[in-house]
Amino acid sequence: MEAANASMLVPHITGLTAGDDKFCLAIDRITSYGYLFRNGHNPLSYSFTLLILQLSVAPFIILVTHHILHKAIGTPLMISQIIGGIILGPSVLGHIHNFGETMFPMRSIIVLDIIATMGTIYFHFLIGLQMDACMILKAGRRELLIGISCVVVPILLSMASSVIVNNYSNVEFNVRSSLFFVGGAESMVAFPVIASVLAELKLLNTGFGRIALSSTMISGLISFSVISFILIIKTSVIETISMLQKIIAGGALLALVVFIRRLVMWKIKKVPDAQAVHRELLSFITLSVLVTALLSKYAGQNVIIGPFLLGMALPAGPPIGSELVKRLDFFVTWIIMPFFFVMHGLEMDLSTLRLQNVVAVEAVILVSVFGRFSAVTLASLYCNMGAKDALSVGLTVNVQGAIELYMFKMLRDIEIIDNNSFLIMSLSTVIVTGAVTPIIKFVYNSKKYSIQKRTIQHLAPNTELRMLVCIQNQDNVPAAIHLLKASNPARNSQIRVYLIHLVELVGRATPLFIAHKKSQRPPSSTQGLSGRIVNVFNRYEENNIETISVKSYTAVSPFDAMHIDVCTMALNKKTCIIIIPFHKQLDSTTKLFTPNVGFKAVNKEIINKAPCSVGIILDRGLLGGFRFVFASWLSYHVSMLFIGGADDREALAYSARMSQHPSISFTMVRVVMSKDIPDYFDERLLDDEAVDDTRQSMSGNDQFIYMEEFVKDRSGFLSLIQSMSNEYQLLMVGRNQDPNLLCRIGIGEWNNDEPTELGIIGDMIASDIEGKATLLVVQQQRLKRQRKDEKSM
Repeated sequence: MEAANASMLVPHITGLTAGDDKFCLAIDRITSYGYLFRNGHNPLSYSFTLLILQLSVAPFIILVTHHILHKAIGTPLMISQIIGGIILGPSVLGHIHNFGETMFPMRSIIVLDIIATMGTIYFHFLIGLQMDACMILKAGRRELLIGISCVVVPILLSMASSVIVNNYSNVEFNVRSSLFFVGGAESMVAFPVIASVLAELKLLNTGFGRIALSSTMISGLISFSVISFILIIKTSVIETISMLQKIIAGGALLALVVFIRRLVMWKIKKVPDAQAVHRELLSFITLSVLVTALLSKYAGQNVIIGPFLLGMALPAGPPIGSELVKRLDFFVTWIIMPFFFVMHGLEMDLSTLRLQNVVAVEAVILVSVFGRFSAVTLASLYCNMGAKDALSVGLTVNVQGAIELYMFKMLRDIEIIDNNSFLIMSLSTVIVTGAVTPIIKFVYNSKKYSIQKRTIQHLAPNTELRMLVCIQNQDNVPAAIHLLKASNPARNSQIRVYLIHLVELVGRATPLFIAHKKSQRPPSSTQGLSGRIVNVFNRYEENNIETISVKSYTAVSPFDAMHIDVCTMALNKKTCIIIIPFHKQLDSTTKLFTPNVGFKAVNKEIINKAPCSVGIILDRGLLGGFRFVFASWLSYHVSMLFIGGADDREALAYSARMSQHPSISFTMVRVVMSKDIPDYFDERLLDDEAVDDTRQSMSGNDQFIYMEEFVKDRSGFLSLIQSMSNEYQLLMVGRNQDPNLLCRIGIGEWNNDEPTELGIIGDMIASDIEGKATLLVVQQQRLKRQRKDEKSM
């Protein structure tokens, strides 16, 4: 039968409601054979073709909206998604003739609603999966006070304001009866939304960010309990499901969640470190999410309850949590969830709103926003937080997103609030969050600069050297230990090491910063990642107890915020130098360097924002692995290539300290130019003074060799580098030299608009594939004014 004979009655609407609640579907109009093969039939009259178009248009509109708004004012992704849904709805593009009937006809709404519901199910599962319930149990007095005041105070103020507005305003009856619940709903807090926005703003592991996360997790638990109680009371009135069926379904839901948790924990014990879990287990958990949603519905609850509980029951982070987030996050965020925002936008016809209703509802909402901001800010100040941090926390807790929208929709569907209040509350989410996030970025500036000189060059003789050593993985440990040995820890000039193991935040919403105590084993959440690394450094400390001390930490955070942990610790601990591994690691099997793009970005941020000097170490594996970490040196050859500049002077000061080690032979090679450069006479004077001081301090040291190499072109310089790379165990060089100085020896063309991680000379040494020496590239501390001068050049 021709499709035309089984036509479909589609109402001419742009939203979700129609004058007739019945329509017909043509069962033979599923897949189109194309415009040319079906006698000119419109391919969009077929369900699958229309769905493919919707799958393309919805994410594209959201992506374009986010690109424009984020670039202009830094709008978070969730707000861009909401605005993208509104654009596709009747408020914007719906005004175009036949747009709604063509893109979102009534026959496609059922499919879209199913996809949107699937999106919310998996979205809330991921939310529960990334939450760490243990943080609630570990919350202190400050977090409890802020978390409770974040919910209780705005509820009281907004509900009181709703009574006043009811008595002194002339609004519609439906709106008036909803105001009391509007105040209550607007006082709820969603922890995952705040965590997501802080991650986008790169403030997740700042001081105020950690407090905001801990506090809002408590607030979110209170909010979730209140909403769940309301839903239980309301659905028990309107649902016709028998009590016996609810009890059976609820018991089955809890039993399934407990069984899956025990199965996962049993599997985790069987999975060796660094090995992925079986795909069968991941598939089983993914399908179980839908089963828990079904059981939630049979138990008379919303479909998100079961998936959320299942996510909470599973352990966050690796190996299970990280793998599930890695596999589901992109698909849920960019493929399925856009339909949730599209469906939300299709229900938002802002042209139907009346001014008096908007004013009444917004008055209650603003009272809630101001009450939450004031309560949290005052509670933070009472807990001895700084004014800037307290203000930032007060602003952060007013962020809203997809979870609030879903809650508003649930309240409307069970007729607790009316449709006008639903529209105004949804619009308010966009306005408040869109306004708050730029203010947070303005108020809290995470860049901190040191106003004191914290360099090895300016360190007083016979004083303690403080170093911050960053470890990305256990392959970095041997090079770090050998560098500490070479740094010459002694009784009259001890070394205090702050070790920080950097771990990418995957599969959880909250960052971790763990201080390891020597008397305790590392926590189970990081034992497999950090345990061996911490133990090696602790053993090195025990072998050198009188000359070196080590304090170990683990920082679990996203790559784009990892540098904040490093720079903040360096600032607070007053370190002179930060040691970071080069982002390319030597593969012991292939003998090739494999890059890590995430740590490349981290290193770049540390180099640009460090409050002290920085050393980038490139290990070529010359001294072997863990077997030779604690072996004594018979001899260790260090060389420093000196061209000129502040970084070279810092590298010279560090190498001069190393030369005091009895087993180290130190060779300083100074590159001599073909002729003087008058334009940089002052800099040359500083270089000459540093070199003369070093030579004078080395008088009588028969393990010190000073050489001057006359270089007149690039080929001669490359030959010098190649010879040095094969003669020494450790080769040191400054990261930045003046481009005009480098041009004198014909290597100015190596310079790019943006300096590389190792600098020009460092890149040349690293590119020598036959070189064996470990490379240490040193950058002297950049003060705030120096950074501004470099940016203006």
